[in-house]
Amino acid sequence: MWAPSGYNMAWTTGVPGPSLLVSPITATLGSVVSYNVLALLACPLAGWAAYLLCHHITGRFGPSLVGGYVFGFSTYQMGHVGSHVNLELSFVVPLIVYVVLLRMQEAIAP
Repeated sequence: MWAPSGYNMAWTTGVPGPSLLVSPITATLGSVVSYNVLALLACPLAGWAAYLLCHHITGRFGPSLVGGYVFGFSTYQMGHVGSHVNLELSFVVPLIVYVVLLRMQEAIAP
């Protein structure tokens, strides 16, 4: 790629956590397949995490489903599909808020 000089790895953004999770896929099928798996799973994971948060707050299925869909398939998420996996993996944000709410309600121990 970009022959003859190659690609400058100093300008790339790494994703060490997700890379470790898909390392079996990388070892068996290659880095392109593992990148595609991360890119394809990012939007549904973000929607699922937002659904969990919305369902915890509202307790209702319909609004939670809409909230999960709006967050998981927003223009931000869809704008980064296939190009910036490090920005696309935003499912952690609603999960952090969910865990903080559970801790504030003393549903989980410190």
